[in-house]
Amino acid sequence: VLVTEDGVTLIDFDRARVLGTVSERGRRLNLFRFDRSVVKLSLQGVVIPRESRLGFFAGYLSGEDDPERLLRMGERSQIWHRLAWRLHIR
Repeated sequence: VLVTEDGVTLIDFDRARVLGTVSERGRRLNLFRFDRSVVKLSLQGVVIPRESRLGFFAGYLSGEDDPERLLRMGERSQIWHRLAWRLHIR
């Protein structure tokens, strides 16, 4: 449960796994997956500002990757996901 001044949010860790170490590639893939979920929520009216997403990327990375560059990469890769969501395929 995440409590903020805006309200209470339930975070679902269903099917989550605890790993010892996550590779840089694994971290990038996790961030892309997370960001797709954030964008999907925005289509439902829940908007998380880009600056907040960028801050999350910076905090999650181990310092070897550029958060801005990765966020742009993720945004470009979401084109097909967004189309599918709008068509309710996914």
